[in-house]
Amino acid sequence: MGIYSIPLFFILLVSLSSSCLSPPIGYVKYTVDLGNFTVVQGSLANIFSQISPSELIQDSQGRVFVAAVGSVYVLGPYDGKILRQINVSGAEYMTYDPNQSLIYVASGTLPNMSISVISDETLTLLRTVGLNVSPTGIVYDQRNGEIYVGFPGGLGELRGNELSPSLRVDGVVTSIAVNPLDGDIYVTTLNFSENQGYLYSISPELTVNRVVELNTFPNVVTFWNG
Repeated sequence: MGIYSIPLFFILLVSLSSSCLSPPIGYVKYTVDLGNFTVVQGSLANIFSQISPSELIQDSQGRVFVAAVGSVYVLGPYDGKILRQINVSGAEYMTYDPNQSLIYVASGTLPNMSISVISDETLTLLRTVGLNVSPTGIVYDQRNGEIYVGFPGGLGELRGNELSPSLRVDGVVTSIAVNPLDGDIYVTTLNFSENQGYLYSISPELTVNRVVELNTFPNVVTFWNG
C-alpha cells in the first residue's frame, strides 16, 4: 500500500480511462471539500481553507482516511462522502494494520508528539501514546507486524505504548516504506544544515544496507511491485 502526501486543500479522485484518445488518460471524477463536507463532480477551483490534508491511506474496505491538521476524515469508497470526522490533534502521518484493523496516526508538529490509534471497525479513537520525540513518519510492516516510526535523527519501533529507538539516521525522517517481499525498509531524510537529502536502505534486522546522497530534499518514498 503506497502512501502519498497531498499538498492541497481538497481531495481529488482521479479516474483512468481506457480510451486511446489520450493524453490525458484520466480525469477528475469528483472533489471532496473537507471544509464544508461537500462533494462536487469534477474539479473545484482552489479557494483558501484552513484545512490542509497531509496524507491519506486506504483500508481493506476501500474507505479512504485523510489526515488533516486536527482531524482524520473517513471517506466512502465509491462516492467520496465523508462518513466520519475523528478528532486527532496534529494528525499528519498514517499507516494501516489490516491484521488488527487499526489505523495509526502520528502527530509530530509541536506541541503534539504522539501516536493515536483508531479502530477501523468502529471508526473511533482507541488511545493516544505520548512520545518524547516528534514523529515524522510511520509505516506498518505486514511481514512481522512491526510499526516503524521515524523522527528527527532516527527510526524506532512502536511496542505497545512505548517507542523503542533502534537506528540513528542523518537528518529528519520525511517518509518510510517497507518492501513486503523481503522486508527491507526505505527511509528518506533531509538535513537542513548540510542542504542535503538521504535515502536509506535498511534490513529487517535494522542494519543499514546502503545510503544514497540526494541533491534535493525528498518528500515521499513508496514501494511499487510492478
